[in-house]
Amino acid sequence: MPAKKTSKKPKSKKSNSSGKVSVEIDKKHILYVIIILLAIVFALSLKNVEIPSSADDGDDTLPSDNIPEDTVQDTQITVDDDDGNTVIDTTPVDVAPSVPQDTVDDKVDVYVPEAGEIVVSLDEAVQTDVLDVKFNSYEIVSSYVYQTVENGTERTDNAIAGKQFFMVNFTVINKGALSIYVGYGKVTLLAGDIYIYEPIIYEGYDALPKYKKISSGTEMTGLVLFEIPSNSEDLRIRYSFSGLSISERFATWFL
Repeated sequence: MPAKKTSKKPKSKKSNSSGKVSVEIDKKHILYVIIILLAIVFALSLKNVEIPSSADDGDDTLPSDNIPEDTVQDTQITVDDDDGNTVIDTTPVDVAPSVPQDTVDDKVDVYVPEAGEIVVSLDEAVQTDVLDVKFNSYEIVSSYVYQTVENGTERTDNAIAGKQFFMVNFTVINKGALSIYVGYGKVTLLAGDIYIYEPIIYEGYDALPKYKKISSGTEMTGLVLFEIPSNSEDLRIRYSFSGLSISERFATWFL
């Protein structure tokens, strides 16, 4: 008897597609979440980074346009007008002129007297234990008129080109107990620090003699004559006390 053919039942295949799909979907979700988290972390890190500005390049000075208005107002002076309103004072402020540096640095020369020198003003007399010397007056001229001792004839002397006459009037008083010699031989004229001029002969009747012995209590007055260059500067007169028993050496008058 022929065998019966039995029909084979087809085996049902189990589909795993649904499981695969769900797994793939879950992986994608996780990947998206990770990407989002990384983006959030990156954004937060950028937020904490300080970006240097051009104003921090070493210059702390604010541009004039960025100065706060209240700072500008503090430098202005306000006053109240006649109506009681506050306005900005626009009155010009006097600024003291700057002093030139060369003027500030200049030193004033102070004269230091020599040992035994007496510096006297023109209206004062030199007073010592032996004699007093008074500088009465002086005159600078290019010519002068005088009367001779012999007969009183008037004569005129003119200075040569580039020269001038310097005439000084002195009074000398002998205060000591003994007679002393006085006269224009004791007088010199100085110009600057290097020029020393001796008197020249003056033939007028009112001349101070070169040397004359005067007794105690005697007073003598007369003119002393010099001829010096016309451009002479820093003139001063000296009277010497040489030959006298006193500590002073000479007296000086600055002209």
